[in-house]
Amino acid sequence: MIARLNPGGKKTGIYECEFFALFSALFLWASLVNSALVVYTDNNAVRDAMISCHTSNVVARRVLVAALSIESEYYLAPWYATDSNLADNPSRLSIRQLQELGAQQSELNLSDCWDALVTRAEKWGDEQVTSASPTEKK
Repeated sequence: MIARLNPGGKKTGIYECEFFALFSALFLWASLVNSALVVYTDNNAVRDAMISCHTSNVVARRVLVAALSIESEYYLAPWYATDSNLADNPSRLSIRQLQELGAQQSELNLSDCWDALVTRAEKWGDEQVTSASPTEKK
């Protein structure tokens, strides 16, 4: 999975991995949400890309397109929180506090999730993301 998220072999693929985690959450739970949704991420670049609907990173753009397709398909109106961050502990596999609050742990097949991401990104295409960006010059 890391090789798919970091095909160029950069020293670190944190941005891409954090973005895939956000997509995975949407993929897994979107059907359970009415429309009001607060998304927590501990990566400001991921949060900013979701808010602006733009990233220049090629891999992250595919993840972004796929995430936006889920937002559209399920009529989600997410709010990407900028202050408190509930994502820190779960990103370090510490979920006790969330379980004490009543959260349940869900299993996710990463290969199925990646396949869904690729399918959605190909179906929606990069044009929909780049044409929505006010800073993109044609």
